[in-house]
Amino acid sequence: MRRTPLPAVVRLGLPLVALSLALACVPVGASLGAQTTGTSAPASGSVGELEQRLREAQSASNAAAARFQRATASLETLVDEIAGVERRIAAGRERAAQLRLIAVSRAVTAYKQRDGGSGAPSPVLGSGDVMRQVRRNTLLELANAKDNAAIAELRVLEEDLGVQKADLATKRGEAERLVTRLDAERATLAATVADAQSAYDALVERLAREAASRAEAERRARLAAAEASRAANAAPPGTPVAGFQCPVRGTYTNDFGDPRSGGRVHAGIDIFAATGTPLFAVKSGSVSFAQEGAGGNAVYLSGSDGNTYYYAHLSSYAGSSRSVAQGEVIGYVGQTGNASAPHLHFEIRTPGGIVNPYASLSASC
Repeated sequence: MRRTPLPAVVRLGLPLVALSLALACVPVGASLGAQTTGTSAPASGSVGELEQRLREAQSASNAAAARFQRATASLETLVDEIAGVERRIAAGRERAAQLRLIAVSRAVTAYKQRDGGSGAPSPVLGSGDVMRQVRRNTLLELANAKDNAAIAELRVLEEDLGVQKADLATKRGEAERLVTRLDAERATLAATVADAQSAYDALVERLAREAASRAEAERRARLAAAEASRAANAAPPGTPVAGFQCPVRGTYTNDFGDPRSGGRVHAGIDIFAATGTPLFAVKSGSVSFAQEGAGGNAVYLSGSDGNTYYYAHLSSYAGSSRSVAQGEVIGYVGQTGNASAPHLHFEIRTPGGIVNPYASLSASC
């Protein structure tokens, strides 16, 4: 039995599902609207315009998919119907062959009995055996009736085969037209899917550009806020400490009050210098040494003026805890603790609180 072959179907199921999932992530608003115009998605336009374009393209794609699926289902049904007609025709031809054999046998029997079928006694049987002749004629009449029914069935069957052949030709013609229609619907579906994808890509690109623009604006706002916070928290340089000596020769800026992680602010000034550069006592007094987490190797100088001077991130100490004279070496620049480069973190702690050491450094370094 020959089935009418189905045309190969473009595998559009997964792209349509992927596109639907992607569309679910885009805030395109209400239900999809008008049919697509069939043109490529615009590369520019407002988000609202691109969203409308996407809705139209997706609507057209959905409609094309529905038409394609309906055409496919119709063709599948028609192929099954054609197969059924072909099976019925094959069965009818087999039965017709059987009936023709019966008709041929009937014709042969009729020919052989043409002289003995009048009811007269057969010479073979003898003129005296009347009852045997009657029985013979009765059986022959029954066989003739059966053969006549078979011949009548053959006549009806041949007429029905003609009708079914015509029906088969009609259905095959319809199938050919459906194949042509399916090809057209497939092309339309492919075009609308591509159009919807193009509209989606344009919208995603526009949203990405706007997101990048917002991110840049937010970054600038954060920088401005950080600068404002630094300016608000930074103590003015004020008056230099009298008789102050520079703790180390290096490079520094007024970074006192700059923001730090965890909402902290910078409580001193960082002076950058090479590792091993000597550090001097800014005042006479007594020094003590400590190893701290963030400060690393640290020095506390209790000055003769009542202030405490804090040195952090030293590579090593000079001597041990003791009384020192102003200008005496008490340690060396390093990068211990929480430090990303060799430098001295320097603070001035007065009885009234921490003050900005920038003025003192500017006056003496």
